[in-house]
Amino acid sequence: MQPRPLFDIQWDDSASGYGWTVVYYLTWVPFFRRYVVTASADSAAALGYYDFALGAFRVEEPIRQAIRDIIRDDWKRQHKEGGQQRWARVLRRGFVTDVENGGGIVGHGSGGIVPLRAV
Repeated sequence: MQPRPLFDIQWDDSASGYGWTVVYYLTWVPFFRRYVVTASADSAAALGYYDFALGAFRVEEPIRQAIRDIIRDDWKRQHKEGGQQRWARVLRRGFVTDVENGGGIVGHGSGGIVPLRAV
C-alpha cells in the first residue's frame, strides 16, 4: 500500500505564533476494497499524534467527493472541539489540486465551511 499525496497545508495559530504542516494522503486498501484518507503532521506537539486516519470510503463512491467530505468533516470537528482557525497556506498540491490558498476552516461567514471545493 502506497499512500498518494493529496495536498500539504501550513496550519496557523496566530494567537501563539506556532504553525505546523499537515500532509493529507489517500491510500488504497485492497483487502477491504476501501480508500483511507489520512493526515500526517510534522510534529506531535500540536495534536498529540503524527498520523491520523480521518475516514474511509468504498471503491464505488465518487473518489473526489468522498475525499472532500472526509477532510471537511475533520476540519469542522477541529473547529468545533478545539477552536481551530484558518490554515495559512497550501504548501504543495498533489491529487487534490484546487485547495484554495488562504482558505481556512470554519467560523468565517454564514455556514462557515471551508473552501475545499469538490476536489
